[in-house]
Amino acid sequence: MLTIRRVGLARSSCILQAAYSHGFSTSIRRSRVPSRPSFKIFKYYGNQDKGTNVRDTIINSTQTTSRGNSRTHAIFRRLATSKYDELMEQDGWKYKKEQYVSLEITTESELKQNIVSFRGLIEKSCDLASRENAISKTDNPLFYALRHAFIEGDVAQLTKELRYAFQNFLMRNRFSSNIAATHRKIADMRFPYEWFPATRAIKRTIHLHVGPTNSGKTYHALKALENAKTGIYAGPLRLLAHEVYSRFTAKGKPCALITGEEQRIPENEDNYFRSCTVEMTPPES
Repeated sequence: MLTIRRVGLARSSCILQAAYSHGFSTSIRRSRVPSRPSFKIFKYYGNQDKGTNVRDTIINSTQTTSRGNSRTHAIFRRLATSKYDELMEQDGWKYKKEQYVSLEITTESELKQNIVSFRGLIEKSCDLASRENAISKTDNPLFYALRHAFIEGDVAQLTKELRYAFQNFLMRNRFSSNIAATHRKIADMRFPYEWFPATRAIKRTIHLHVGPTNSGKTYHALKALENAKTGIYAGPLRLLAHEVYSRFTAKGKPCALITGEEQRIPENEDNYFRSCTVEMTPPES
């Protein structure tokens, strides 16, 4: 006879023990450790007092063995993909059609192709972490971002990171590899001493005028500029650039005003002064 008996309370760990018996049932109280853990229980599974915290397991995965890491990454893979599937149901075509159209995704079938493609990327990143323990930002950026989000803010933060990563994936697909490479080069701020090589090749003498407030630093600098044949004033504010432009113009000295809002270039003049805001200063001059 097959007897199924429930052992334990609702909030404690319990098992269903099935046994073939002759008029009696056998039950053993033990921690429940499912072979395929349900991710509806994120905090604890097994006995509440002696249970395993999934989030703590992922945090401490770098301190465990390779086999333990493999199991932890497999658990995290199921968590990430299940939350991604839930997210895609919430952010489907009928709910966010206008947003997807703005990203040049014009049909629901095209969106589904992108959803499947990005899910594959999540699975590959988790497989890479499980197979080679590649969890760093350099070796496995997607897995690193998802894992870091889960550690910092649990499931809620993981869901936000999945949404951001998917939107980033859609945006990147709009650009060719050449454009993406150009963007990376422009955004690379690591070696400023290599910028503007032609400008750096120009031989110049730099005078540093240092003094306390209201000691006449700007006054003396503008006097020196007036006595030069050409030169550039670079100010922190548009108002200051406009003030210097007005001063030079009033003295009959040809001067250009170059700011983010406007540009006034003297006509029929080859040599003239420039009054600019700092970000608009021409580096080749």
